[in-house]
Amino acid sequence: VEFILGDYRVSFHRNHPGPNFDSKLLEGPTTTLLINIRDPVDRFVSAFNWRSLLLCGHHDKRKKFFKGKTINLTHPYLQPTEVCYDDQDEEKQLLHDELKYDSNLLAEALCEDSPGYDSASTKVKLIHHANLALTDWFDFVIN
Repeated sequence: VEFILGDYRVSFHRNHPGPNFDSKLLEGPTTTLLINIRDPVDRFVSAFNWRSLLLCGHHDKRKKFFKGKTINLTHPYLQPTEVCYDDQDEEKQLLHDELKYDSNLLAEALCEDSPGYDSASTKVKLIHHANLALTDWFDFVIN
């Protein structure tokens, strides 16, 4: 979307990876709000797999990146085959150890009739990129 709009010289502001809205959206000259929404299942699987890749495994040979402490090392999201995050212990334990890199285990537990629903709905909030609902992004429109 960003590239297509750029081709037509349309000003474009992207909010990623989390909600961060400029006051111009509510009070300024902005006249249009374009909302690009991905399929929620695709978004969940993508977030799960991406975070599983970025977080260091137990015997990972990649360079270790510690947020706020690492100097002269590229962020893992820019070079995921060479660098990994090694300071996201709770998320790493969930994705690597408990779920064994299998997004289906968590997805099945998130079904309302699942006996593990309450636990799963808490656990999904540990996964960066999968922990926000659409209402988190658009609460200013809903209110």
